[in-house]
Amino acid sequence: MRINCMLLALILYNAFGFSQQTYSRTTVRGFSISAGQTTTHIHSLPDSIQIIGNVVIRLGLKGDFGSSSEYADLFLDDETIGTHNGGEECQTSWDYQSWTVPAGQFVSHIIDSEVAVEVRNSSSVNYCSTRYHAVKITFSYNELTPAEVGQKSVVDFPEGGGQLTQHSFLSNYSIDRSGSIDVGIRGDFNSTSEYAEIWIEGDLIGQHDGGSNCAASFDQASFSLSRAALQDYASDGIIDVMIWNSSNANLCQGEHEVFLNAGSIPFWMPCSDCGYSGPYNRGWLVQGHLGQDYPAYPNDSVRAVADGRVYKVEKNFPGFGGLDLPGPVMVIEHIKEDGSHFFAIYGHVSTTLEKDDIVRGNDIIGTVGHYYVDGEDWSHLHFGVWDAPDSFPTTGWGYGSIRDFTDPTPFLNSRYLPWP
Repeated sequence: MRINCMLLALILYNAFGFSQQTYSRTTVRGFSISAGQTTTHIHSLPDSIQIIGNVVIRLGLKGDFGSSSEYADLFLDDETIGTHNGGEECQTSWDYQSWTVPAGQFVSHIIDSEVAVEVRNSSSVNYCSTRYHAVKITFSYNELTPAEVGQKSVVDFPEGGGQLTQHSFLSNYSIDRSGSIDVGIRGDFNSTSEYAEIWIEGDLIGQHDGGSNCAASFDQASFSLSRAALQDYASDGIIDVMIWNSSNANLCQGEHEVFLNAGSIPFWMPCSDCGYSGPYNRGWLVQGHLGQDYPAYPNDSVRAVADGRVYKVEKNFPGFGGLDLPGPVMVIEHIKEDGSHFFAIYGHVSTTLEKDDIVRGNDIIGTVGHYYVDGEDWSHLHFGVWDAPDSFPTTGWGYGSIRDFTDPTPFLNSRYLPWP
């Protein structure tokens, strides 16, 4: 069965302190006078949640359930959960029976944030005028925020064996190459019967055999992912990874660590549409210059070099309108081929984009503005690269000490491909 769920549901030791909530919903369906009637109950579940403990499914019956041959079976998809033997013949009040389902078993039946429960009557249930099935699902949960591709997700689990953690990754980026998933585990994994299985949306990716007993550090393993598989998993904008311990991994509280590498992605040139070959093309570290200038006409299009998210937009930042003049600049946090992040500075660029907007590689993100030097307009794009995933500076974007800035020309040339 192919699982493609937006739901982030975990059995784990609750170490996060989120506000616990309760899902409780009942669906009622009628059925006809005929043999072996079936009703289907679709429950739409909240997105990005962590299930705490077990799930309770309660089935209520009204109708012809007065003998041992008159009963109803309850299924999650095609998996039998239990049999309700009913009550009196042609009863008009509900007769209830409940089952407790482990969260891991319940999660395996979620497709696109929905779970389907079927109730199937025996062939003897066939003649009462009042005929209903009621299905109630109840569980406790916490709301969670998924990680992004290129970030680590670390989730605790308790002692007990068979522990499940699920790691949800937002995929706001194009995926055009193969990738990998790196999994670290620490806990009770010191024998061949103590291991963890790695699943992505219903597909078994591999098995991690672990390291020493109750280890304090992570034991790492890596598994390759094809481009086609990654694109399929990311088709709904989120990739769900599930780590399931064997039943013998039960002596220690531990953690699962997951890093999802989205594979290589296309890079583009930021000023491929620029048509001016004027004099202002100052290069890397010329008089302390922290970027590469691309001469351009005012209003020439500027393109995103890769997929990313707008980090900052400034309309009047010092030095970006000319010598000692304020002007427009934007910073985009991009993703590299290994899943790590960097920041790109697009200086002297006017844009309608706002903070946290998502961009795709080669999208037009703005236009070249003016840059005045001694009264002359030396319009150009200033392009800079801060090659670090965090600690982006508040000042010194155009000139100054190098810090984590890098020469943008070889940085782009080593990644650029003439994508169609």
